Amino acid sequence: RIRAGVGKNYPVFIKINSRDFLEGGLDLEDSSVACRMLEREGIDSIEISGGTRASGKMKSSRNGISSEADEAYFEDAARVFRGEVQVPLILVGGIRSFEVAERLVKENVADFVAMSRPFIREPGLVHRWKSGEIDKASCISDTGCLVAGLDGCGIRCVVERAGDCDGKNSPGDIKEAVREVYGGVAKDELEMGGSDDPIYECMGYTEEDLCGIPEGAEMGLGCGNPLAIASLKPGEVVLDLGSGGGFDCFLAARQVGEQGRVVGVDMTDEMVNKAQENARAGGFYNVEFRLGEIENLPVTDESFDVILSNCVINLSPDKGAVFREAFRVLKPGGRLAIADIVAVAPLPRELQGHVSCVAECVAGAATVDENEEMLTTAGFQDVRVDVREESREVVRQWNPDVNLEAYILGASIEAVKPKE
Repeated sequence: RIRAGVGKNYPVFIKINSRDFLEGGLDLEDSSVACRMLEREGIDSIEISGGTRASGKMKSSRNGISSEADEAYFEDAARVFRGEVQVPLILVGGIRSFEVAERLVKENVADFVAMSRPFIREPGLVHRWKSGEIDKASCISDTGCLVAGLDGCGIRCVVERAGDCDGKNSPGDIKEAVREVYGGVAKDELEMGGSDDPIYECMGYTEEDLCGIPEGAEMGLGCGNPLAIASLKPGEVVLDLGSGGGFDCFLAARQVGEQGRVVGVDMTDEMVNKAQENARAGGFYNVEFRLGEIENLPVTDESFDVILSNCVINLSPDKGAVFREAFRVLKPGGRLAIADIVAVAPLPRELQGHVSCVAECVAGAATVDENEEMLTTAGFQDVRVDVREESREVVRQWNPDVNLEAYILGASIEAVKPKE
């Protein structure tokens, strides 16, 4: 019907989902049948993609494309379709390197390659490659450009043009990016380390800590172990800011015992739901989880003995408000025990103001002095911020290509609310 409508001289292309990576969903055999049918009907070219937003980490716009091995993630489908149809094939999906693009065409995997996010940051990429400058596309392969489009000003690269319509990151930009990233983690759209990852030793956890915690509670989102400095006592009431899947809450629950209580607060429905499921699975009946923002905590005044947090406060666009809220809800004499990221050197230009880097605990880090000042201003005393040199390995693994550990490191942050 389309061909009849546009005539035989008008090219008709189609972008097809090779598979959706869902149980009982579309697979390569199904899509091969569809390709053969389209060819019979006179299609001029087929573009090969795959995945949906419901496909988790197998979605079409994947994060963390750091090497050539990560690129062209639908190449296997293109090879299958090449044997099924004769029409030209276009391959999309994570192509970032000139060498990969050239190989795909030379090996006859595809007749053409397509890219999306790289052109959002670098519209002149093809001209650059054509001129002989064949360095990898400068796109850092996240979804910050797509999240930025939610403000009504259009999709744009937030590295080249950070923030809102005026080029500034609003608190809404940052919070939306954080929700996108961590809601995706909770739904397994992003791949993070589990509790069997050896990096947890670098964070300060022991094998005993990790034993018996519900599967899925720890998703590799921390940068240290706040319980190592919390000195929790039986019967204490504990609040965890940004509780994620509940890992630190469950460790705290063990230490405060049945007479104690632990409350976790998280800003995403997905994380709260996941944590509640984990609590039921592990039989942690003295732990509850609430939906809320750490700048406006859904708890009453002076109701907690200890506040924990693990690599979350740096995500907030208003850290001063977080510390003021922490002061409000702590009992007199209550204490903070925080593991977080601090800035130890100025960030490179390409990371400054980048909302997705804020969401990944990079661009939102405050310095040691800034943290101390905010805590003191909020009313805390005995403030202490200690940079943890052993955190270099944790930070390095977040993105080995960027040398992040030269700019940010983990720190232990402690403070006490005066008794009077």
